[in-house]
Amino acid sequence: MKKLCLALAALFVFALAAPALAIDVVGELVDLSCYNKDKVKNVATAHQECAVTCAKKGMTVALVTEKSEVYSIGGALAENNNARLVRHMGYKVAVQGSLGVSADGSKTILGGALKRVSPPK
Repeated sequence: MKKLCLALAALFVFALAAPALAIDVVGELVDLSCYNKDKVKNVATAHQECAVTCAKKGMTVALVTEKSEVYSIGGALAENNNARLVRHMGYKVAVQGSLGVSADGSKTILGGALKRVSPPK
């Protein structure tokens, strides 16, 4: 039992020290709540004004790739009610950060860097 506890403690320390998986993802910034309600209508310029309003309220912002992969944005990019994201809502952007995956399989980018790639559709 003592060896099992030591092994689990060592595994826990290793998990804390292990570097996060760094990723670069390109996609469109959307308001996650609205996007989940209607994935066709709640994107690009057609939904940009609402997305900006929701982002300013601190609602979850997500990055949707061309392959329809959805990544919630967290970390420094989402601080202060998404202050760094608001002006990019509806635009295609590149986000660099570390990947987090929850127990239900949803993905989060704990972002640090963001660059606009193109205007909204």
